[in-house]
Parts: sequence; C-alpha cells; structure tokens
Amino acid sequence: MDMNYLVQRRINARKAYRRKVIATIALSAILLVLIVVGLIKIIMDEKKAEDAKQDTNVSENITPGLSGDNSGNTDNNTPGTSGGENQGSIVSATPEPTPTEAPTPTPTPLPAKLVAIDPGHGGEDLGSTRQRLYEKDANLAIALFLKKELEDAGYAVFMIRDTDVTVENKERPAAAIAAEADIYVSIHLNSLEADSDATQGAEVWYADKRDDGSDILAQYVIDELCKVIDTRNRGIKMSNNLIVLKYNEMPACLVECGFITSETERAKLFDPEYQQKVAEGIANGIKKYLALE
Repeated sequence: MDMNYLVQRRINARKAYRRKVIATIALSAILLVLIVVGLIKIIMDEKKAEDAKQDTNVSENITPGLSGDNSGNTDNNTPGTSGGENQGSIVSATPEPTPTEAPTPTPTPLPAKLVAIDPGHGGEDLGSTRQRLYEKDANLAIALFLKKELEDAGYAVFMIRDTDVTVENKERPAAAIAAEADIYVSIHLNSLEADSDATQGAEVWYADKRDDGSDILAQYVIDELCKVIDTRNRGIKMSNNLIVLKYNEMPACLVECGFITSETERAKLFDPEYQQKVAEGIANGIKKYLALE
C-alpha cells in the first residue's frame, strides 16, 4: 500500500476528529447559555412574584382614612369625645358615593309631516291647452319645485305623479290616503272658454264636507301664494263636486295657480323662474298651516 496514502488518511482522520470536538464544544456552550438564561428568567419571575406579594401584604395592613398609627388606634384628643369612646371608633374608609345626575333621555323625534302633492292631469289627459302649451306640464313643473321647497324645510313629500303619466281622478285621493299623508294639495291652472287677458289671478278650492281644516289650509295657501307672485287674490272657493277633494280623508285643497287663457299670465306660468316662485308661495302656506298642528 502506498505510504503517502496512509499518511493522508491519518491527516484526514485527525481533521475530522477536531471538527467533531469543536462542534461538541460549541453545542455544549450553546446549551450552557440557554440553561443560564432560563435560570435567570426563573429567578426574576420569582422575585417579581415575591415583590407583588409584599405589596399586597402592605396594602392589606394599611386602612386608609384613619388618623393615628396603623394599629387602628385613633387620636384620643378628638374634640367632643372621650379617650375611651375613641378607642373603638373607626372612621369609614369607603368614601361617600358622589351623586350623579340621571342622563337626560333623548326625545324621540316626531315623524315628519307627510304632504301629498298632486300635479293635475298628466299623460293622455292634457288639461287646458293654449298654443301647444299643456296645463299638465306646468302643473308637474310647479309640483316638483314645491316638493323641493317642502323637503328643504324638513317635510316628507308623497307625489301622486312625478312623471308624465295618466292617473285617474279617483286614484289620486286613494293614493294619498294609502300613504297616510297629513294633507293633500292638488296643482292646476285655471282657464276660460275664450282667451281674456282681463281675467287673471289665483284661487284655491276646498270641499266643505267636514270640519277638517281644509278651509284654513286653502286660506293660508292663497294668501301666501299671492304675496310671493304678486297676483290678484281671487280668494278661496268651496265645492263638493271636485273628485280629488270629495273623496279625500284629510285636509285638502286644489290650487288654481293662474289662467292659461290669459296671454300675460300664460307666459309667466310656463317660465321656470315664475314656477319656482309659485311653488315657494304654496309651500309658505302649507308650512304656516302645518305649524298650527
């Protein structure tokens, strides 16, 4: 066998042995460090537990609120008492409870008044017409302005129609009743058989079928409307023949905002700025009426 090979083998064996020794020493050192750290942690935990126990014992032996020493003896010179009486007396260490005021209950807000707004006519029912201007369109525009006025004031609004659709007259009050509306207001334009610029102004109709305040609602609406649009006040009128009023079960009125058969008034009634003012006036009357309830 080659001598060099044997020598090299011995050298490799020694190197392997040294590596094993070094690895063993390193592993032992790591284990020793872990053991020391564990012992230190145990000692510290025991010390914390002992300190906590001592703090508890001290707090149990001291009664707050007593004068004198910690044994429970009080000052024998307490004014108005003898020494014997003081010897056994103990002042309560529990403070008197501080009276607290009961929280003020938050009032439940009342539900907003619900106003049913009925733009007259619609769909196939054009209403009065002049020069390709349809009453149904002006009624809807004014009603939508009125809806915004009332909602901005905090009222709820139920629209009988808010688009150009046909609604039968008897269905209109029925819808308002089903919605449990508080009042009902129908929007219309007035007309004559023949055109006349001499006949202008607004009027409000109500049904005198019961003492429900419809006449008061009508009066407030006409007064406030005429203030805003500065038109002739034709007053309130009573009729038990108008279906939308006759079959209603709440304070209700029908507003004739002006005459489509008056050239001057017609131009205003189809002007969005004037329509908004009409809505403002009607809303003022509604708000004034609802403030009474």
